[in-house]
Amino acid sequence: MKRLFKTCAAAAVMALLGFASFSAQAITTGYTTVLFSGNCIDCAEAAGTDSYSVTATLVLQGENFFQNEKLNEIQFVSFSYSGSNLFDAYEITKADGAYFSAQFNSFIFIEKDLNDGTNLFFTYIPYARIDANGDWIDDFSGRWATGIDSYEADYGDGGTWQVVGADNNVPEPATSLMFGAALVGLGLSRRRRV
Repeated sequence: MKRLFKTCAAAAVMALLGFASFSAQAITTGYTTVLFSGNCIDCAEAAGTDSYSVTATLVLQGENFFQNEKLNEIQFVSFSYSGSNLFDAYEITKADGAYFSAQFNSFIFIEKDLNDGTNLFFTYIPYARIDANGDWIDDFSGRWATGIDSYEADYGDGGTWQVVGADNNVPEPATSLMFGAALVGLGLSRRRRV
């Protein structure tokens, strides 16, 4: 009877650890990096050229997002903008308490309070068109702007997004704990037999 109790207790512990592992898999995810490139119209005017390329990097928590999937602050990790000849490079992170709303590979709006009553923002809106069947189609080379409050320090068109990588090598502590508990259990059962 004592042995049956120990076996049932061990099975219950393993079941709980298995549930914890499942929960960790549901919560713990990798990261997706998305690169932005766009033509900065006002930068080109200031430089006296036809075009002027700027870039940005968006890092999201999670992977395997589908087209137009709704995103919010939970998935947001960081956003950095650079390459302008008129506006300093910047980075906004989750720790900054940024507001983030987006649809994956489509509309994006990011805003950060600068603690002086102003807000730093970046927004992107894809061009949309109607196809021969009358359906809306996103062009995904849309208009974008960045600046402080409503002042657009940089703005442009031809903005495109490209997923460059998803890092899903995230350790799952519950799985490691379950494996370790199994090894300890084997060791203890071995010790009692001797």
